[in-house]
Amino acid sequence: MVFIKKIKNFSLKNKIFVSNTLIITVALLFFAIFANQVFSEELMERTKRSSIREIDLININLDTMINSIEDYSRVIASEYRLQKELVEIKHTSEADKILLKNLRIKTAMSEIVSNIISPNTQIAGIAVFEDKKVIYSGHSIDEKSVNKIIHNDYLETVYQIQRPTWTGLAPLEFIDHRKKDVFSVSKLIRDRNTGEALGVVTLFVDEVNISNIYTKNIANAQGSYYIVDENNKVISSYNKADLYKDIGQVLKIKNSVYKQLQDKGNLLLTDKKIPVLYSMKAYGKFGWKVISVSVLEEIVSEKNKIRSIIIWILILCVIIVFITSYIISHTVTKPIYLLLGTMEKIKDGNIKVRACGELNGEVGVLANGFNMLMNQLEQSMEQIYKEQKLKRENEFKLLQSQIKPHFLYNTMETISSFIKLDMKEYALTTIQYLSNFYKISLSRGNEMITVEEEVKIIESYLSIQRLRYAEYMDYTLDFDNTIFKYTIPKLTIQPLVENAIYHGLKQSQSKGIILVKGYIKEGSIIIEVLDTGVGLSKERLDEISRFGLLRESDSRSFGLRSIDERLKLLYGSHSGISIKSVQGEYTLVTVSIPLDSK
Repeated sequence: MVFIKKIKNFSLKNKIFVSNTLIITVALLFFAIFANQVFSEELMERTKRSSIREIDLININLDTMINSIEDYSRVIASEYRLQKELVEIKHTSEADKILLKNLRIKTAMSEIVSNIISPNTQIAGIAVFEDKKVIYSGHSIDEKSVNKIIHNDYLETVYQIQRPTWTGLAPLEFIDHRKKDVFSVSKLIRDRNTGEALGVVTLFVDEVNISNIYTKNIANAQGSYYIVDENNKVISSYNKADLYKDIGQVLKIKNSVYKQLQDKGNLLLTDKKIPVLYSMKAYGKFGWKVISVSVLEEIVSEKNKIRSIIIWILILCVIIVFITSYIISHTVTKPIYLLLGTMEKIKDGNIKVRACGELNGEVGVLANGFNMLMNQLEQSMEQIYKEQKLKRENEFKLLQSQIKPHFLYNTMETISSFIKLDMKEYALTTIQYLSNFYKISLSRGNEMITVEEEVKIIESYLSIQRLRYAEYMDYTLDFDNTIFKYTIPKLTIQPLVENAIYHGLKQSQSKGIILVKGYIKEGSIIIEVLDTGVGLSKERLDEISRFGLLRESDSRSFGLRSIDERLKLLYGSHSGISIKSVQGEYTLVTVSIPLDSK
């Protein structure tokens, strides 16, 4: 709203320029924002699709690896040599089992491992169970570590399910004290002839082989991947320090955020300096979930490049719009501004100037009409000025003619009273004051006198009035000597002092004071007449504020109005009279006259 109000105050040229520029710039800005938003969304959707495709690829490779390892377990479980040795052990006395386990099983497994397992680096170790006891643990595996991973409940499950059964991630220790984080898959060994359960073979799969699926075969170098189990524990990661930890702790996200990721499958977090895209997809076999974490630094870089291109295009378009709008507005408004320039000169007081006659079109017609109007107006103003000047001079002369006889009559009455009362000194003093008053006020017919002379007039006048009204008035004159040399209209201050006596102090119940001050302020002569009389009512002050200084119907203020109008006629609107008053306390009348004459 404030901007609209400011536009209303603009010139026509600026309105055309601003409106054209603003409309086109806003349209370009909206287009740029829309284009940037569409591009950003498309880039983000493409990144999400790419992330899901990579997770699908991980799932496919993971499924291939798991199926391959399960096939290995089936091959070993159906190996006739292993079954033969297990049958013999099963039907051998306890004393001979130890010998068979140590010799024949190791020999048979060595041959099987050399042909099937050894070429496959995915297998970290192998163990064979008979009657839920370890009878073989190859690849230098610590047998105690095997028992920690493969417990009786798990073996019971293997016996019941009869298909390859997996465990979660667990640490596997070796004889040389090495440790590996492994998954284990176990398969029931069943006699191919009788169907009898002979034991269980367990393969241990190094977690590194699973993490290699996404560290070596996935193109997203800025991303990281995790596989978590059904309890949301990390079971595979490039950073092995993250294993066995809660995924929320690893990703440093709240449970509520992780829940959103589970529900949506994709989640973009922008609360960091660089946005991060989280993607999740379930691996159906074991309740595992594959999680992708993509730091979108490259996406942000691409977005910034596109945004920079859009901004530069926008800036270029705005510059073109500025230039075009300026040319249009200048072409349209130049004739109007020529006419406005003429009006401004006339406004400054040069009423002789006229609009250029070379203007064409509608503005040319307007200029010709304006010139004709100004010719008529100039003639009317000259006539009005002469009439007003004559009127004001007559009014002021009337005022002076009213002041002098009236004042003279009252003063003579005072002198007569002093003589009758044998107060000859007072009578002589009054005569001297009266002589000074008329000597200066007559001033050989001059209408302009110095401030010093005007001060002597009011000093003589106030001295006479103080002799007449000693019981209720006194006065003080306080003038800056620097203003004495300037000239002002004769009898400018005296009517103000007279009003202060008759309409201020004389109406009061107690003795009052008249203070007359003169000084220079901000390039003007300031004369203040203050009386401590009855003051003006608030209603009267409001009336003065609304209708001007004083109404013509107010006979008491005829003198003040005449002075105010005469000052404005001589010095312009910056001169004149102002009034301040508080009822029952004071009235202050201030005269302001520009310092343009001496």
